[in-house]
Amino acid sequence: MTHIDDIEDALDRKTICGIEAAFRDLVQWPKDDAVRGADDGNELELLLDRVTAALAADRKPMPDDLVTCITVRSGDGMWLRDDRSYAAGARAVAARSAKWRIMFDACLGSSDEGRTVLDPYEVP
Repeated sequence: MTHIDDIEDALDRKTICGIEAAFRDLVQWPKDDAVRGADDGNELELLLDRVTAALAADRKPMPDDLVTCITVRSGDGMWLRDDRSYAAGARAVAARSAKWRIMFDACLGSSDEGRTVLDPYEVP
């Protein structure tokens, strides 16, 4: 389990292992209630944006369960067919960030008054 303060600390300190752990927890959330401390879906969405940007050059391979999660949730396995690095995973998640936003908002709500909260299983 990770607290959002730990994610922000890893981003501020640029500790790659902490950023990778944050990516795994955010992408696989709400598995095991992996991320705590967020007030709404927007907070998780902003952290995911920062984490994916921080992993842009990370060539370390992702664990199989994370690759599977990204493939299933993004609905497109092509992103990770030839490259299973954190950088490729971050690009795949960033390209389909609306799917994670919908899930975050559906589970936690959104502080954006103009944003509609959709069903987490509805594909945008």
